[in-house]
Amino acid sequence: MEWTGLNELREKYLSFFESKGHLRLDSFPLVPNNDNSLLLINSGMAPMKKWFLGQEEPPRHRVTTCQKCIRTPDIERVYDIWTKEVGIDPSHMVRFGKEDNFWEHGSGPCGPCSEIYFDRGPEHGCGKPDCKVGCDCDRYMEVWNLVFSQFDSDGKGTYTRLERPNIDTGMGLERLACVMQGVGNLFEVDTVHNILNHVERITGKTYGRDHATISAEEERFSRTIDQGLNILSNLIDNIEKAAAEGKRRVLAGIDAFKLNDTFGFPLDLTKEIAAENGIEVDEDSFRTEMQKQREKARKDRLSRDISGWTADLFGALDASATEFLGYGTLEAEAKIVALSDGDELTDAVSTDDGAKEGVLVVLDRTPFYAESGGQVADTGVIATAGGAHLAVTACKKTPKGYYVHTCTLLDGVVQAGDKVIASVERDRRHAIMRNHTGAHLLQKALREVLGAHVHQAGSYEDDERVRFDFTHFNAVTPQELAEVERIVNAKIFEALPVHIKVMPLKEAKELGAMALFGEKYGDIVRVVDVEGFSTEFCGGTHVSNTAELGCFKILSESSVAAGIRRIEGTTGYGVLRLLDEKSDMLNQTAGALKVSNIHDLPARAAALTAELRSVQKELDDLKQRQTAMKASGLFEDAKDVDGIKIFTMYLTGTATDALRKLCDNGAVR
Repeated sequence: MEWTGLNELREKYLSFFESKGHLRLDSFPLVPNNDNSLLLINSGMAPMKKWFLGQEEPPRHRVTTCQKCIRTPDIERVYDIWTKEVGIDPSHMVRFGKEDNFWEHGSGPCGPCSEIYFDRGPEHGCGKPDCKVGCDCDRYMEVWNLVFSQFDSDGKGTYTRLERPNIDTGMGLERLACVMQGVGNLFEVDTVHNILNHVERITGKTYGRDHATISAEEERFSRTIDQGLNILSNLIDNIEKAAAEGKRRVLAGIDAFKLNDTFGFPLDLTKEIAAENGIEVDEDSFRTEMQKQREKARKDRLSRDISGWTADLFGALDASATEFLGYGTLEAEAKIVALSDGDELTDAVSTDDGAKEGVLVVLDRTPFYAESGGQVADTGVIATAGGAHLAVTACKKTPKGYYVHTCTLLDGVVQAGDKVIASVERDRRHAIMRNHTGAHLLQKALREVLGAHVHQAGSYEDDERVRFDFTHFNAVTPQELAEVERIVNAKIFEALPVHIKVMPLKEAKELGAMALFGEKYGDIVRVVDVEGFSTEFCGGTHVSNTAELGCFKILSESSVAAGIRRIEGTTGYGVLRLLDEKSDMLNQTAGALKVSNIHDLPARAAALTAELRSVQKELDDLKQRQTAMKASGLFEDAKDVDGIKIFTMYLTGTATDALRKLCDNGAVR
């Protein structure tokens, strides 16, 4: 079994269900929202009870989460499915009654369940002859539970059918991590163990380390090395056979790399074992593969949200959070607080023989908007007092509030502590602001045209377009789209002021501000109010007046998933570009059809279509006559086989109607 880290397990689980059409949601708060039946969230499905009960509409009918929980100690047809359809060995199935195979926590959704256990082996058992699943010993550990939620329990023994029965598949993340990592309890899982290690480094004390733990770690390492040795031995055997045929005795660099990457084999160890067998190692190729891996890891890390990095480069940074100035200015003086070459923190970065990509810069204050809430990050330039220039290509915010600017160092040397001028690309930011405000107008217009059931299910705003996902169960008709577009443009032409207010959450709700479904908000929130039209919670950047959008145009409407629609649109210069593209297309079409005035295109196209139909009919008639001529003597030459006349003919490019008529004639003869 391959060792797998807890964070990797979490990502594999969520990514798997995401690939099957599930919407990934963040963990809900531990304290239930508007649910008096629970003090604390105790299961992954508990925050979703309102959906199963049909009290609210979920953002999608398939979702996946990794839910924080506070846990206290804790069917005939299903059995046939597992054993007869899935093919599970009946000896691996244990059947219990409602007391053990029925999931419920107080009142709310509940139902029969199928629990999946991992057998840790007899060495972890109690030694009793009747030891089996359900025993109180440590041999069998539940790692997964499939709950067939069918009923709504009132907590007093009354069960009614759920309006929306469902299957809740819940994996115990830490429990499965124990299995995959071969450890005995939660406190030995890698993420928890890392916390313990950090505490030990801070205190200088060793906690709870005993010989058994060290021995288990040594045993796992030995197994890994043994696997690697077996693979290396097979590689050496293959090289020996190839050498007998006159080929060089060289171990490929890619093979040495795989041994290092998968089994932790140091290159020196591989070289030593290979040398004992008279074999060289292609070290240049090995280093090439190592460099490829580093570049891939760097690109992968930079492409992901910084909060999801396995090891936050700036996690140990002792500095105040970055002050964001971008709501009020696009240029500001700042100081470099921290610097990284993309792999580790460093005091300075310089260009070698060209621009250096992947430089990460943390400033004490910045006008650059960090990617968030669907809005892309700003781009621009950071210039140091010493003459170095960095092109900012992305900006993300760490959990500790540091704005990390991903840059390409164009020239010079940049150092931690340098004073800089940070400048946002002005035209791009203004285009993003237009599209983001356009998204707010679009949502309000959709609710007016389609109904109050419309809620945002995702959005994306950059300098070219706005993409808005929303809840709706049918394709939006052309007439509805036209009305939505008309309303948005009407509000643009009304030149409505856009007010940005920061206020207590309670006050914002009283104003009727729309909140993003599933989003967590603090006590103080930022509200974007398009005067007299829409009011929404939003941390993004916006125009000060709707007239700044210029115009709005819907580009497309499509389905994203069941119950989720998507509209893409554009504003400002995006509309002008669209008009230019369509004008170019019309002019090219007019040229191809030899039309001097594009207004004559519809008539010319209709005439050309009629002409083509006429020519096609003449061609079909000609082919039919040719076929008839070829077949004129065919029937007289038919061969008689057991009283059946058989005749053959090879034809190409013959219309279906002509072939059918030919067969009819043959039947008559």
